[in-house]
Amino acid sequence: MDKKEQKTVEMFFQASISYLVRAANRTHALEAAQVQLNESCIQLGQVRLVNEQGTAKWFKVESLEEPEWTEAQDMHDSNRYKVSGQIKLRLSLQTSDKVEKELKMNSFRLPKSMIHDHTVWVIPTISRPAFVSVLSQSLHVIPAVEKVAVYSKVG
Repeated sequence: MDKKEQKTVEMFFQASISYLVRAANRTHALEAAQVQLNESCIQLGQVRLVNEQGTAKWFKVESLEEPEWTEAQDMHDSNRYKVSGQIKLRLSLQTSDKVEKELKMNSFRLPKSMIHDHTVWVIPTISRPAFVSVLSQSLHVIPAVEKVAVYSKVG
């Protein structure tokens, strides 16, 4: 049997996001965002992030903090408000030293939209997908925990 060392790299992902809701006023807009996008209704098992070369990696979502909605801006269009806030995830990835270095350089991000000039993140929820605009994002690596995996040779 060959032994191959793998590392579980854990990281914190944080994004400033905005989300459009229909509401009568700013207070109701913040409440609507909280009801539609909260810890209990978001269903994120994995998140796809890409590096600067376009290589994608699927990161496991270990935990999600309750999104924090801080501001509601009237769009002056049929009671629509753009609600802004923060979402924080704890992610993990089984990886090699090379990819870990890329992660430490903060080169993995949510991919940009092919249609818009910014990132649109489709967040799965228990009722319907939520389309949020990503205003900024960051990925911070937590020191890796080494795990030894045992693989057997075939043939």
